[in-house]
Amino acid sequence: MQSIIIKDNKYYKIGVSPEKNRVYFKIIGFWKSVEIVPDYLNDWKKATSLLARGFTLVTDATEMKTHPQEIKKFMNRPRLSS
Repeated sequence: MQSIIIKDNKYYKIGVSPEKNRVYFKIIGFWKSVEIVPDYLNDWKKATSLLARGFTLVTDATEMKTHPQEIKKFMNRPRLSS
């Protein structure tokens, strides 16, 4: 069973396990604006396109710093359905 790495940068890591139908998401550090994570939504689209409906999500926020309101709104906006 092997995970597929979608993105691994200094702000976040996204990987998927199609066998487990699962996304692994790690948030790292402080995101001062959406401009520092320009590929974030596209990385999520890519990750979820490899999985079936009803996938599970494992999130590691142990290295996350509190984000400003702009980032919180960006992360909580409605998702595109796959």
